[in-house]
Amino acid sequence: PNLFASTPVGMGKKTRTGPPKMPLLDSEDWLSPQLLGALHSIFHRFDADGDGMLNEAELQAFARACNAGTELDMDELEQIQQYFDTDDSGALTLKGFHEMYHTQTTSR
Repeated sequence: PNLFASTPVGMGKKTRTGPPKMPLLDSEDWLSPQLLGALHSIFHRFDADGDGMLNEAELQAFARACNAGTELDMDELEQIQQYFDTDDSGALTLKGFHEMYHTQTTSR
C-alpha cells in the first residue's frame, strides 16, 4: 500500500500521491529542521574521509550524483570557496553546505 496516498475528500477534488511536502524554510527564513536533517545525512554520505569537510574530490562526487554525472567546473568550485564557509584548504564545511543550499532555495 502507498502510505502517502491521500484519501479522496470529495467529488471533483484531486487526490495527492507521493511523499508529503516538507517546508524548505522555517519562519526565520532559514532552512527547516527537516531539510537540515536531510542535508546533514547527504553531507556525511559524501564526506568519504570522515573529516567533516567536503574536499574537491568529495564535492565532485556529490556533483556527479546530483547532476547526471556532470562535475563542477573550476569557476563553480571557486565560487563555492568564495561565497560559502570553507576551511583554509578550500574544503566546504557543513555550515558552508547549508549556506549553499540556503542560497539555492531562496533564489528559486
